[in-house]
Amino acid sequence: MHAWVHEKAGMVRRISAKLAMEAMEEKTGMAELNQLEKDLFMSRIKDFIADSESNEVVIFKFDNDPDKKNIR
Repeated sequence: MHAWVHEKAGMVRRISAKLAMEAMEEKTGMAELNQLEKDLFMSRIKDFIADSESNEVVIFKFDNDPDKKNIR
């Protein structure tokens, strides 16, 4: 099993990502993309710009575990 916990990017992080994208558009050729292509790009990188936090404790258990053991 692989677990990844993150929060959706907040307003500041989304604005920062948008400004970074605008700054690199000219250098990367992204300025030539249409809005649909830009939206697709943003949807693909959303997990990379998500607000992740270090040192969070994640506890899970398997539904079919007869002992209902919590795993950290």
